[in-house]
Amino acid sequence: MINTVTVSYDDLDEKQKASRENFNSSDQWVNDHFKSQFGQNNKKGLARGFVLLDSFKTDIIGGYSLRPLDIRLELSSAEVKQLGLIKGLPFSQPLPAYLIVSLGIDQQFEKRGLGKILLIEALMRIYEVSKHTGGIGVIVDASNMHAAEFYKRFGFSEVPGKAGRYFLAIQHLKALFES
Repeated sequence: MINTVTVSYDDLDEKQKASRENFNSSDQWVNDHFKSQFGQNNKKGLARGFVLLDSFKTDIIGGYSLRPLDIRLELSSAEVKQLGLIKGLPFSQPLPAYLIVSLGIDQQFEKRGLGKILLIEALMRIYEVSKHTGGIGVIVDASNMHAAEFYKRFGFSEVPGKAGRYFLAIQHLKALFES
């Protein structure tokens, strides 16, 4: 069991859910996702969203969304090693992974370490699930260079041939959370 700073989007009341309309991160893609897809993906079972509320528990100030994902990787032996994958994976078939669909903090709350906290919590959730269901890693699509640099600071590597797509092997999560 992990301790979390977020609450499930499904557990919010209607006023709290409506506060996502005022959410304004520095990443326009994240803003658009929070306002148009975040709740719909949750409702349809396509992803699960978790939000960070302000100290009054009225407004969403950050959050992330996760979903399982099957990926195909066409990689050389060197690229497999670079990404920290286990040799001998059946690359001819889709492999189970997890996608961080979106992750963001409202601009008013940036530069306080909250993005790092949200990422670590998201990775903890993924790791806990992977212990029971398997999975080779975590995928994130960085919408800009600022986001790419953020994920690279936490060990994500760009997937060869997939500009803007970053990967973190489950082994890294195991090392992080079991040490």
